Amino acid sequence: MNNSKSIFITGAAGGMGRSTAKLFLDKNWFVGCYDNNKENLLELEGELGNENIIYEVLDVTNKENFQECVNNFSSKSGGKLDILFNNAGITQGGFFDEIPYETQANVLRVLIDQKFKRLNGSKDIYVNIRLISSTSKNLDNLVKNGKFREDLYHRLNVMPIELTSLNSRTEDISLLIKY
Repeated sequence: MNNSKSIFITGAAGGMGRSTAKLFLDKNWFVGCYDNNKENLLELEGELGNENIIYEVLDVTNKENFQECVNNFSSKSGGKLDILFNNAGITQGGFFDEIPYETQANVLRVLIDQKFKRLNGSKDIYVNIRLISSTSKNLDNLVKNGKFREDLYHRLNVMPIELTSLNSRTEDISLLIKY
């Protein structure tokens, strides 16, 4: 069982995901690197090694594949998930702000209760979540039109930051995570 803090990174084999994996590995976190590009994952593994880190191919649009990877990560991290860094930009089969209204309650429940159960599972998985999210949509309008839950919006909109794309400022990732 691993006693380190843990991070599960989607889109880990390139760009921002790769930089994030390096940053957290250097800080002695247990790092899960997930990407749909096996070749790039193998290259990342050659660069970062195999200590305190796992690599798996993941298609984030495939719920069964995602669940399998979360289960494996959970077994290797001691049942902990401190950070889910969704660099792939997709959850629940779409962009975060496109999650169906009914499903948004599940996201809100995890944020409030700090736990969830695996699909068909009976044990709680505890999480300590600090969520950094982004959107190119006007969430105020989505809330007004009943397309985004107001209570979830207020949980996410604690400290709004309007910035240019992180792709042009990768050095800012570590500062945002520390905050």
